[in-house]
Amino acid sequence: MIKIVYTQTSHNFFEEKIIEYNANKVSSFISDKSRQKLCYAYEEGFQVLAGMSLEFYWGILHINFLWVDEKSRWEKIGEQFLSLAKDIANKNACSIIYLETYSFQAPDFYKRYGFEEFGRLDNIPNENSTLYFMKKIW
Repeated sequence: MIKIVYTQTSHNFFEEKIIEYNANKVSSFISDKSRQKLCYAYEEGFQVLAGMSLEFYWGILHINFLWVDEKSRWEKIGEQFLSLAKDIANKNACSIIYLETYSFQAPDFYKRYGFEEFGRLDNIPNENSTLYFMKKIW
């Protein structure tokens, strides 16, 4: 019988189980690399104007979310976050950064900073929208 049990605890449990399984399928050099999730925020005064959530594992850094308040989008805050992501990737021996972004979000922004498309899903989440998968390798 399948039951709905979604909680953050159950999510973490299943995530750890797949990580445990995967670790047995790759070399110890790769599986021994640390795995972390990090969050950063950009604040002025007491107002959060931007934030980034990321995780790194197995020589890969994934940007889960990068958000900049619309009023602050021309202040190069996003560029600062991408620079921070690259520093974190370098510090943790990650040779690739990847992310997902929608056509109505920021694919052109990421392209300006050296990200290239490696996949896409058209008409997602609706017609005339595209989900891009982007990467930067060095």
